[in-house]
Amino acid sequence: MVGMLFPGAKSRSGPQPPAFVEFQHGMFTASGTWFHTTRADLEAYAPAVLDRIGIERLIRDAETVLRSPQALTLWVLLGLLAVVSPFQAALSAVLVHLGWSVLAPGLVTLPLVRFYRLLDPVPLQGLVYVAILSVLANQGHLAALGTGLAGFVIVRWGLLARVTEPPAAVLRRSLFRLPPPDQCLRAVIVRHALATGAPLAELDAMERRMLEFAARRTKGRRSDAT
Repeated sequence: MVGMLFPGAKSRSGPQPPAFVEFQHGMFTASGTWFHTTRADLEAYAPAVLDRIGIERLIRDAETVLRSPQALTLWVLLGLLAVVSPFQAALSAVLVHLGWSVLAPGLVTLPLVRFYRLLDPVPLQGLVYVAILSVLANQGHLAALGTGLAGFVIVRWGLLARVTEPPAAVLRRSLFRLPPPDQCLRAVIVRHALATGAPLAELDAMERRMLEFAARRTKGRRSDAT
């Protein structure tokens, strides 16, 4: 039931899935993210970072950054519903999601990753939404209540991301060479290397390898489609 109401929420019962499954040209995580790299490549290009931080934490940090547009949008929408009109709050939320989807892969620092993680828990989002929307309902702000409920569902179920992703992808291509998951992982590796003093001499080679894997996977999808 938790998974149906709040996609992405983890059940505490039963065995936990592995952090990722490795394929020939990348890693596919339990959250549905493709990283165009392998454990062997990361061990070759950033061995000291993997030894000190671990691949699971690197992936977890990168996925936290990837989810930050969704989490930030939900909190912005809820905050604005208390101070501006529902239309203004909804429009601002859409713009925040679009803008942060473009900028987040390039704005990665370890303090920001920790901040994103505070915003990310789905049960916390749900509880705060229930509390604030209940107050708005008691005060007779039915339009704000409806906007909040609709916004929560639209954002949590990824419907807003589907709308904003095409223009976001166009804007990102002018800023980053790598796909968003790979850009986030690369940035996380660099930040951890700087924080721990780990050497990182093969960054360009790692980026070229990611681009190669991404191109192969895109070509494979097109071949399957035809």
